[in-house]
Amino acid sequence: EAGTYYLQPAMTPGDSYTAFSREIDPDAPAGLGALQLAGRDYYSIRDEWDSDGAAEAARIQQDYTQIPDEMPLRVQALAEDITNGIQGDYAMAKAIEEYLCTNYTYSLQPGDLPEGADFVDYFLFEGREGYCTHFATAMVMLCRSVELPARFVKGFVTPAAPDDSASLAMVRASRS
Repeated sequence: EAGTYYLQPAMTPGDSYTAFSREIDPDAPAGLGALQLAGRDYYSIRDEWDSDGAAEAARIQQDYTQIPDEMPLRVQALAEDITNGIQGDYAMAKAIEEYLCTNYTYSLQPGDLPEGADFVDYFLFEGREGYCTHFATAMVMLCRSVELPARFVKGFVTPAAPDDSASLAMVRASRS
């Protein structure tokens, strides 16, 4: 799967960069297997956190399940339809992800949002095509609509000095 990274400020002749991306190790304590089993026990997968786990889990649930009052009800209804009968938070999130990937088209030119239209509602029910922001925002709002904590994050952060090169993918580019 490809992605796009925009440098700010833009690269100029002679500039170069290196980016690292870490793959998920399904057997690691905080890996895929742990996510599938964790449910809402957020601290079972992050044993290095030493704060009050119950309070932090409650804060996560509070902060990352909010949806705007003006969110059209059919967005929530769609989320409920997609996740109906699915057990477990991870499985529900994967079902929403698969639904988006299967039923919508990726496009860098999805057209303009009609005035007064809700961004997510329009993407899901009218436009049905978009780019990363459309898919990510829809994913977050669909997850939140079924009480799955989710947040929108743009970009990525990498460690200052990679410590495990076996699980890293490196990308280099230069402009001449």
